[in-house]
This record gives sequence, C-alpha cells and structure tokens, in this order.
Amino acid sequence: MGCADVIPGVSGGTVALILGIYEELVESIRLLDADFVRSLLSRRFWRLLFQGVFGHVEPDGSVEERRVRAITFIGFLVLGIATAIIAGAGLITYCRTTFPEPTRGLFLGLVFASLIVPYRAMNHRGPAEAVVFVLATVGTYLLLGLGSVAATPQLWYVFVCGAVAICAMILPGISGAFILLMLGMYDYVLEQLKAVVYRMDLSGLLPIVVFITGIVVGITSFARLLNYLLKHHRDAPPWPRWWGSCWAL
Repeated sequence: MGCADVIPGVSGGTVALILGIYEELVESIRLLDADFVRSLLSRRFWRLLFQGVFGHVEPDGSVEERRVRAITFIGFLVLGIATAIIAGAGLITYCRTTFPEPTRGLFLGLVFASLIVPYRAMNHRGPAEAVVFVLATVGTYLLLGLGSVAATPQLWYVFVCGAVAICAMILPGISGAFILLMLGMYDYVLEQLKAVVYRMDLSGLLPIVVFITGIVVGITSFARLLNYLLKHHRDAPPWPRWWGSCWAL
C-alpha cells in the first residue's frame, strides 16, 4: 500500500481491496474514535494491547478487544506504509526529474490497471450510479483547476491537503498522490520528506508534522462516512475518479 500511495495514479485502497483487507481497514479506523481515547486510561486495554502485539488476543466480543485488534492491525499497517513511502520518495522524485515523460506514461498505465478491481466489485449499475458518475465527474473537473500553489504554501493549506489526500488514499480507484498532484502539493511534500529523512534538514519537519496532522484528522473523520457507504451504497462507480486521474496526468 505504501508503494502504491507514493505513485500518482495507483490507489492504496485498491491494493487493500486486492489483498482482502479493505473493509477491515475501514472498520478499524472507525473504531479509533473519542471512546478509544478514553479507553487508553484502562489497564485492561493496555494488557490486551500487549497481548495483541506480542502474542494472541482471545476474541470475547467486547469493544475493548475489538479496539485492541484495530490498533494492532493499523499500527503494523502504518509501519509498513511509512517504510515504503520513505524508501520510495527519493526514487519517484529522481524518475520524475530525469525521465518525466516515461514516468507520466507509467503513471497513466497504472491508472488504467487500477480501475479493474473496484469496477468488478460493483454489483449493480443503474440510474443511481449514473448520477454519482456525473456529480463526481463535475467535481473532479473543478478540482483540476487547483494545481498551482506558491513555492512555499501556507500551513493551513498543507493541513487541508493532508486531510483530503488521505481520504483519497483509502478509496479504491483514486490515488492520494494523484490528489496531491492535482492540488499542486505532490512535489512539495516529497521534497520536505526527503529533506527531513535523507538530508536531516529540520526546516521541513513542521510542514510534515502539519501534513500528518491533517492525515489523522481526515482519516478519522472520513472513516465513519466510508463505513456507512460500504454497507449501504457499495456500487458508486469508480469511472469519474479514473477519468480525473487520466486528465490530470
């Protein structure tokens, strides 16, 4: 998922769908709510968490047990994603700088390929899905005009981009990196990440912290809505998101 999330046109959500962990991911994020923060004061929670990390938690159906499973699952997943993103940031920047056209061609091909899985997951294709298609297409088209930003964007804009991008990252068929590209923030975020990780330049630390804060706020806010849509409206078509990706690339 981390390798997918760093490449514009490939969705980490699609990878989760292929691997069969998508609904568990959304449900796990949904469980990390205000009650989860209160459960951090419980000794039983920490005992279960220790068992979950270093052993096995016996399922008892309790909310605390489900939250422990959720935080263990997300913790290891985030560790893998972060490792892949840090490792891939330098390579993607090099390819975009040295081989810009072939790299865009690669991204475009990956967009086409990433469409197949969410499209096959649709059980119904009717008028309601057509309406969603039109609305999402118009929204994507309007977003395309937001690609130019200042060389050093405002921190509030960095926060908003983090919140929006993470929502895209967990949606099958749309890439969070692609959204950052549309918003003019893709190269900026990669450069700040490279500055901190590879050059130990702490000037990029504040934008990265603000961006990660936006990610946390965005994903916890969006998970409940996405969980509802998965249960009641699974068949919203991925075509508008695919069209927007192709247009931007």
